[in-house]
Amino acid sequence: MTIELKAMDYYETAKFFPQYSAEDKVMLYSVFGGVPYYNRWVDPSRSAHENIMELLVLPGSRFEHEVLSYLSSELSKLEKANEIFEAMARGFSKYSDILSQSHVSGSAAMASVLDKLIRMEIVEKRAPINDRGNKRKAGYFISDPLSLFYYKYIF
Repeated sequence: MTIELKAMDYYETAKFFPQYSAEDKVMLYSVFGGVPYYNRWVDPSRSAHENIMELLVLPGSRFEHEVLSYLSSELSKLEKANEIFEAMARGFSKYSDILSQSHVSGSAAMASVLDKLIRMEIVEKRAPINDRGNKRKAGYFISDPLSLFYYKYIF
C-alpha cells in the first residue's frame, strides 16, 4: 500500500519552530517547505540563517545533494532538468522562454521532462483563471521550496 503524504502548510510547519520570530519561520518555510523530515533537522539553538547554511549551503551539509539526489532517482535526463530548473529559477515561466533559455535540444524533450516534474509535484503549470485553456498564457513554476532555493541560489 502506498500513502501519498503532502507537505504541511505554513501554519502547521511554524509549530516546529515556536522559539523563532515570524520572519525566521517564513525564512525556514521558504527554504525547507512543509516537509517534516527537513524541518526536524533545524537546530533551535542556532539562528534560521545558520541552520540554512549548515543544512543546505555549506560543503558537506546534510542536504547538500538532496535536490539532485531525488531528481536523479526519478529522471533519466537530469542534465535537461537542471537546464529547465535553472531557466525557471531565473524567472522564465513561459514554455517558449524556458525552451530558449535552457538549451534543451527540442520541444518534445522539454515536454517530457516538464510532464515528469509536474507529476513529481516539483513544478506546477499555472494559467490565468479567466483563460485556463490558453496555452500561450500558461506558465511553469517551481513549486517545491527546497528545489527553488537550490536552483536560485546554489546551483
